[in-house]
Amino acid sequence: MASILAAMLSGALLAGAFPWFAGLHLEGLAWCGLVPLIWAIERSHGLRWHTLLCLVFALVFSGLCILPLAAWRGAGVVLLWLGYVPVPFAMALAYGAARRLLDVRAALLCWVLLAVVAESLLTQYWAMAAPWWVLGASQMRLIWLIQLADLTGVWGITGWVLACNALLAYCLLQRSRTALALLPVMVLVPWLYGSWRLTEPLVPVGTLRAAAVAPGHTPDDGFAQFERALDISERAVAQHRPDLLVWAESVYMYPLVTQIESRNLLLASVERWHVPLLLHAMEQAADRPSQRYGISALLTPELATHVLDNAPTRSWPVRMDRKRRLTPLAEWLPYADQLLWLYRAVSDSVGLVKNGGYTPGSTAPEPFHILWQGQALPLGAVICFELLFPGEVAQVVARGSRAIFWLTNDQLAEEGPYGYQFAQFARLRAVETRRDVVRANLTGSAFVVGPDGRTRVEGAHGAGAVLLDARLHNTLTLYVRYPHGFLWVCAACAGLVLAWGAARKLSPAA
Repeated sequence: MASILAAMLSGALLAGAFPWFAGLHLEGLAWCGLVPLIWAIERSHGLRWHTLLCLVFALVFSGLCILPLAAWRGAGVVLLWLGYVPVPFAMALAYGAARRLLDVRAALLCWVLLAVVAESLLTQYWAMAAPWWVLGASQMRLIWLIQLADLTGVWGITGWVLACNALLAYCLLQRSRTALALLPVMVLVPWLYGSWRLTEPLVPVGTLRAAAVAPGHTPDDGFAQFERALDISERAVAQHRPDLLVWAESVYMYPLVTQIESRNLLLASVERWHVPLLLHAMEQAADRPSQRYGISALLTPELATHVLDNAPTRSWPVRMDRKRRLTPLAEWLPYADQLLWLYRAVSDSVGLVKNGGYTPGSTAPEPFHILWQGQALPLGAVICFELLFPGEVAQVVARGSRAIFWLTNDQLAEEGPYGYQFAQFARLRAVETRRDVVRANLTGSAFVVGPDGRTRVEGAHGAGAVLLDARLHNTLTLYVRYPHGFLWVCAACAGLVLAWGAARKLSPAA
């Protein structure tokens, strides 16, 4: 029973470490939160017990992270919970598996490496696993620590947290003074690197003046949002004359190419403002009209004039990026063919579970280009949920983007801490890429996070326009150049440790 309670305690400590509220800082819980689980595994014997303890830990951790959503989103959130359980379960079980081949010290080292790889693979490629609660994200308000992300991405922060737990567990299990002496070094090294990075700020190559437009949310009346956005943009252009207008996700809820009337109204406004507009819109597949995509697109005054003069009554192709990462169970149904029976059993009335008819895009994101100071300026755009995926942001930066614009709509999360937690991910993506991340949100609270992870400008919550200065950068971080490099190193080192352990176990001398 004590082992079960220890596994539950680990799940609770780890969940509590995430940034739930602005004034509550419990990040340090993650540094030691897995020690009770490791202790429980060591005092238990047999693969069945180890598996049970890891499952209990995973259920408690993911449940405390996800299930509060059920208070206002309905019982359908249970599917998200069950879909995410395999991630912490696999990370925890990696220690039990390594322990069968290795002694405690080697098993802890191997566990750190294997857990990093398991977390990355499952959260990036397992469709039901939202990468919201990756372990490294629990530290994203610790500015000095997350500076490591420009070398390793968020996975290096996960590895650092796991290594702290491994050292503490080794101190507890082996009474090791050497491991205890290494603990200050574990803090000192990232602190020194972070301090150096924070005192050596990147010099921008220019500053783009962007106006983030937030019309507010109007349930079941998308055209009212569109009209308000036009009016707010009109006033923002007259008052501030920005270099770029940015509309949040869900401001323009129509097919951009095929719905001629609203498109022409929008293009006529862009032509009159003589300011390019970056926005989120819809696209319908020509061969399957029922299939919809969320897209980001850039409308320039030159394009508006061309379309209105040459094709005012017919569709005209616009350069767009399809949203590749959709919110599971809210925008699409992962594995719909295989799990159709389950989706039928859970109706729309229970909350998040619905089929919005969206299809994920399949092409890699490309920068949009605006004419700025006589040259083509590449800018990246990510839509809402895509910000959770470091590879998506790194890709668009690797292709030349000088700044990242995040078009989002968090009105579904405003009733709880999830909106606050979601916004913190901009810190990680900014440090990983050393780019300004500019958020435009449907209901306001636009901001700019600088390359050091600090919020530089933040607008008020509510409808209106906020003028944001996006500083432009062109250097590429190690992580952007080699986004999988750290993971390959972890996988290779784990393989070597396991091979060494297997050889020792099979050796007659052993």
